[in-house]
Amino acid sequence: ANATREGFNEYGIFMEKGAVAVGATSKTRSLLSVGQPLEGFASTRDRTERQTKTYLAYFEAVEQDLWDHFGVESTFFQTPYFAPWRRNGLKLRYSRDLPLR
Repeated sequence: ANATREGFNEYGIFMEKGAVAVGATSKTRSLLSVGQPLEGFASTRDRTERQTKTYLAYFEAVEQDLWDHFGVESTFFQTPYFAPWRRNGLKLRYSRDLPLR
C-alpha cells in the first residue's frame, strides 16, 4: 500500500515514521470497522436501539477476547487500559472508541 504516493496517503498514518523509506514498520495502527445496517435491519434507522445493543455486545466480546489473550483484567478499581498489554514480543496499546448513547 505504501509503494505509491496514493497508498501512502491512504494508509501511511497506520505506520511509524520512516516506514516507507526502509520498507518495514515495527509499529502499526489498526481499526476494527463493521458495516451498517446489521443483517435483518432495513436501514441504520431501523430499530436503532436494538442495533446499538447488538454492536455493543459484539465489541464487548471482542474486547473481552483481547483482555484474555493479553492477560489484563478490569476491576472496580483498575482499568485494563493503563496496564501493559504484551504477549510473545508484541506490545499493544488499545483504546475503546465507541460512540455510546
